[in-house]
Amino acid sequence: MKLIRQLMIPAVAAFCLTFTACKKSDEEKADTAESEDTSEEVKEEPKPRGEEFELAAKLPESKRVEQQIRIEKQIDVSVAGKALPPQHHNVTFDFAHDLGVPGDEGIQEIQTELVGKTYEFTAGAANWSFDSAQERKLDGKNPVFMDLRKAVGGKIKYDAKSEGGAVTLAPTPAFQKSYQAFVKKATRSVQPASRSILSQLYSTHAIAKMLLIPNGLPDKPVAEGDTWTASKLDQTPGGVLQAETTYAFEGWSEREGRKVAVLAMNTIYKKPAPRGEHAGGGEETGGSEGAGMESDPDGGGGGGDMDGDEGGEEGDGDGEGGKSKESAKPAKPEFGPGELGKASGKIYFDAESGLIVEMVDNQKFQISASFRNQPRVTTTRVKYLTKIRAIKDHPVAK
Repeated sequence: MKLIRQLMIPAVAAFCLTFTACKKSDEEKADTAESEDTSEEVKEEPKPRGEEFELAAKLPESKRVEQQIRIEKQIDVSVAGKALPPQHHNVTFDFAHDLGVPGDEGIQEIQTELVGKTYEFTAGAANWSFDSAQERKLDGKNPVFMDLRKAVGGKIKYDAKSEGGAVTLAPTPAFQKSYQAFVKKATRSVQPASRSILSQLYSTHAIAKMLLIPNGLPDKPVAEGDTWTASKLDQTPGGVLQAETTYAFEGWSEREGRKVAVLAMNTIYKKPAPRGEHAGGGEETGGSEGAGMESDPDGGGGGGDMDGDEGGEEGDGDGEGGKSKESAKPAKPEFGPGELGKASGKIYFDAESGLIVEMVDNQKFQISASFRNQPRVTTTRVKYLTKIRAIKDHPVAK
């Protein structure tokens, strides 16, 4: 027994030493892991916010602002899996905005005149182009040209107010009267072939984009990387849809000698809520809905694709120009549930003048419907560009 006890003592001691070493090793591993976790947490700490800037919109006084808006649209239609010739609609508007001096209440009178317009259309073998700068006698026999000319020289008079870093329309009866007079001039006695085009060019939401009302800017100072959101109704190839936009301040750049703030924007388009339940209700159109420009999300503003009134260019694929060598497979949906379109682009804001001097917005919509009892998929891509060409002293009244 004495021999056994003598043998057990070293064994127990060895076990205790081994257990202690294992425990110490486990503790060291835990300490190392905790140290690594702490190191990772330090790496994930957000960067300190940079300098904040107030991107405040305002209107210059007693100036003439010359602006160009260009809309480039491509429409791809597939009927029963058969692709039709793609259509291209490119329209350019040239505007002159005459700004007065703000009155006692800060209300500033503005007159926007459409001084020029071009329109280019192609679909398969069919194509034509219009330029309001050319002599009328050169228009030829195209009935659409006469109707496109009618709006040139048309003017819209309205009041705006720069306050709190934003520019809004002042709701006045004179504005509504002016808008109605412009639309009447632009659409009086038009040919059937022009109705689809004009219904979109001069809808209430399209007119709102023609007015000199900067929108999309943040309502508080922002630092590089900050984001904000906005909601509005917008005229699209799928009719009037609800646009949910996220903006981000990317920093500063230079455009044609101007220091500009660069804002990125990403938009998702969905069906609008029933009347009276709109989220945002047109807040980014400069308050156009509140100024008497009636909103019609049910399509009264002339929705549609502008793709069926160009002298039968669309057809059903069986007529002249209906054959297509392109793939007959319709484009795959790229949108989530309830989404009818998406867009992304950039805004270039000149803080000195208080105006958005340039903007580009690339949009894509895909609408599934039925055409002559056959499935139809319409994919529309729109590139919307706006640019201020000059800011001059107001011309002296004669």
